[in-house]
Amino acid sequence: MNRHYLITLTPMDWFFFGGERTLDDGKSADYISHSNKFPQQSALLGMIRYQLLKQHNLLSQFPYTENKPTEKEIMKALIGEQSFRMTERKAKSLGLGVIKQISPLMLIECKDDTSSRSIYFPLPLDNGYKVSFNETSNEDKVFYNGIECPIPNVYPASEEQDSGNQKRKFFDHKTYNNYLFWCTQGNNQIKKLLSDEIWISKMQIGITKHVEEGEDNDKSFYKQEFLQLKKSFIYAFYITLSGESELSSDIIQLGGQRSVFRMEVESIEENSDIQEKYQTAAQFLTQSDRLLILSPTYVDNLKELSALCNFMWSDSIVFRNIQTTNASNFYGKPIKSSSKYHFLKPGSVLYFKQGKRKEVEKLLMDYTYLRLSGYNIYIYKN
Repeated sequence: MNRHYLITLTPMDWFFFGGERTLDDGKSADYISHSNKFPQQSALLGMIRYQLLKQHNLLSQFPYTENKPTEKEIMKALIGEQSFRMTERKAKSLGLGVIKQISPLMLIECKDDTSSRSIYFPLPLDNGYKVSFNETSNEDKVFYNGIECPIPNVYPASEEQDSGNQKRKFFDHKTYNNYLFWCTQGNNQIKKLLSDEIWISKMQIGITKHVEEGEDNDKSFYKQEFLQLKKSFIYAFYITLSGESELSSDIIQLGGQRSVFRMEVESIEENSDIQEKYQTAAQFLTQSDRLLILSPTYVDNLKELSALCNFMWSDSIVFRNIQTTNASNFYGKPIKSSSKYHFLKPGSVLYFKQGKRKEVEKLLMDYTYLRLSGYNIYIYKN
């Protein structure tokens, strides 16, 4: 028997979500660091594992002691032996003890306790533009590995095509991607929000001293961006736990600089309503025969994916997670994985070829481990 929960995260102060580029990763330093708007899914898994240990009174200075072997077995059954592992991306289960599945982190607007929750999705990168495959553009030439690749006609959706003298009008970089999130409304309307309608940002300048020498050094000066959600917005995700495992509301830390959030846990019957939201949102996609990426998505062979598509309007983000270690000395900084991966960014659009949708879906769904972790989630419209 599984238990399903809706977990909401409300920031109690300014927060910082780090990524590949940090102030000091041990190899190179970045002295201006911008916070990501969302934490990595692997960070959510780590936070839940910590909370399970805490709420079962299994936190101590060391993971376990040799004279308490049963404690080790209890911890293994509760949270698994290792953290998130990209090397297991096609495994059939998470291997994280009672944690069976989590959804992508969502952005939710709830104006008061009586109003319904609105789930916001990443806006398609081709929003406001039409892509036509009837004829390709001759104005620009794109080469891949020395081979010329035809690109489709792309023009603003509001522009009328002049049948006598059709002119290709590509996107304006000054207005491109101004809208970042959208949600569906009960009156069959789409609501779009700018980034600054959801988040507030501030820059903080810091100067620190070397702990031992008491002297300034080059790594002690930095400028860092912090974020805060505007009122009525919260983060949320669904999680499935096995057996009789329970999770309670708490004050938690997530992200860099010990960012503090209020975690509220709501027990629900099932999490099928998120699938209903996905399907409802899919009906509002302006063009058929395309697939919208909702969460960071990974494939080993991007060439294989692109071969199944007429066109991919996409961007990428870099992923790297903290390595699992069995060391008992935790005074040093956590070690980042030496492997770096590139994920398709949420909002990327795949224009699959006729009759190739199921092959595209199979390619994305093969990564069972990632999908159970909230990655490789998408919607499509036929």
